[in-house]
Amino acid sequence: MDFISTDQEWVISIIGAIIGAMIAIISTIIWDNHKNEKRYKALLKTIHFELQENKKKIDNTIINIPEDLKILFKSVKNSNVPISDEQIGRLAWTFPKPYSIDAWQVFISSGLVIKLSVDNLQRLYHLYDDLHSINFLSNLSVNLFQILASDNRLDQETNKNFDRFCKIGTLTLVFAISEHIQDTIAIIKDKSI
Repeated sequence: MDFISTDQEWVISIIGAIIGAMIAIISTIIWDNHKNEKRYKALLKTIHFELQENKKKIDNTIINIPEDLKILFKSVKNSNVPISDEQIGRLAWTFPKPYSIDAWQVFISSGLVIKLSVDNLQRLYHLYDDLHSINFLSNLSVNLFQILASDNRLDQETNKNFDRFCKIGTLTLVFAISEHIQDTIAIIKDKSI
């Protein structure tokens, strides 16, 4: 009889340990999911803020462009904007400050980007790819400006093309982004609430 009661205590102890371990594992999973959801929403809020700041820079860039050129840039849906030399002569060289892409990089690094729908992921990917391209072209404009500002041995046509690029190199992308950034901001705001 002692043998049976000792075995029962042993079985009860094992069952209790298993149930306790299962409760601990389930609690940890629930807590981790809760923390990940909070991180996801916090990262979306950061992206929302970053996109708003980038939109302000884009709007400031567009404001300073003559009205006829705004219409021209908005009407052309690819990078081949037919701008005359006279129209380009009215523009100043552009060296925009870099657009911020840090929140997007952190979001990607977090691995939480997989929680976005495919449409929203593609929308953000393309938008940030364009922002990255503008940053790259802006840096290139600075280098070309340094070449143009010094005595160089380039032919007149090359110098003219460099000048043209320094004035309108990033504007095509700026206008392309300006059409989509507000929609993206609204979508991200809805997701981060």
